[in-house]
Amino acid sequence: MSYIVVKEKVLREYIQEVLVKAGIEVEGAKIIADTLVEADLRGIDTHGVVRLAVYYLKRIKKGLILKHPKYKVIKKSRSTAIIDADKGPGQVVTLKAIRLAMEIAKETGIGLVGVKNSSHFGIAAYFAMEALKEDMIGIALTQADARVAPFGARKAYIGTNPFSVAIPSYKKPPVVLDMATSAISMGKIIFGAKKGEKIPRGVAIDEQGQVTTDPNKVVALLSSGGPKGSGLAIIIDILCGILMESSFGPHINFGDDFTKPELLAHLVGAINISFFTSVDRFKRRVDQMIEEIKDLPPCNGTSEVFLPGEKEFKTKKERIEKGIPIAKEIFSELQGLEDCYIKDFEEKNTFEFYRSKG
Repeated sequence: MSYIVVKEKVLREYIQEVLVKAGIEVEGAKIIADTLVEADLRGIDTHGVVRLAVYYLKRIKKGLILKHPKYKVIKKSRSTAIIDADKGPGQVVTLKAIRLAMEIAKETGIGLVGVKNSSHFGIAAYFAMEALKEDMIGIALTQADARVAPFGARKAYIGTNPFSVAIPSYKKPPVVLDMATSAISMGKIIFGAKKGEKIPRGVAIDEQGQVTTDPNKVVALLSSGGPKGSGLAIIIDILCGILMESSFGPHINFGDDFTKPELLAHLVGAINISFFTSVDRFKRRVDQMIEEIKDLPPCNGTSEVFLPGEKEFKTKKERIEKGIPIAKEIFSELQGLEDCYIKDFEEKNTFEFYRSKG
């Protein structure tokens, strides 16, 4: 496979330039660019620059994501708040939301902020990890359009409904759980179809309710862990959709329907560790847990025991050093968007890029 390797700084500046030319204000463009590049750096390529043209720009141009939304806090208590995103970029309003949750948590110990009338916000970890800057625990959940069949059903009703929890550590990398509640993200289905690749067996079904490996035949995804993932997805949809007086399940507008805004809802939270225990002691004990888990003997067929977010941390470190690989097909799609061009890049193949891994 051929692909293009681009330095993170180059990619970040390119995305920002494209978004500004599309009408997004500079600060908002910076935030969106940062979330997309962070996804690519962490190896979550399905939520990175691959979505720039096919989702964000398309929805911006059609007025489904507003260029100059009027964000408004419509409800607020000592420990909670709700922000109306006014159909603005999900990344921008959700960053505002987690920062508000952190400010609330400084006073009350826990801050919960909901967002409604929003759009796709990228990777949940980006917002959960924002709380790490203040030595807090960060939480981010979002609903999504109905792509997943609840456990036992053959028709989609719930979204992939991802969530993230980020926990600070002392010297070790933070513990960052970031996962969809489906067996596979919709982004990977789209990515597989674009690259002409099959998807793993057991993650999606076709019209007949049969498991399929062809991304073009997928009508519904399966839940991660069967009833457990299905249950989590339902709970997240209730917490985001019903609690925020927003749509839920199949009543959410589809992301690939370019005639209507999605109007998604999210929920973010911050936990102030100092209200419960010493921050220093907490972080040192998290390090202790990490070390003890890493010292556990791996089972057969496993070379190493990994913690949540550890692989992404390693991938980010490598990609900062070597650059971000972008599939050649995706790169061709990007070149020339809004008369912007990625000028500093190198064409490589899979073996060359990953040769250091052996």
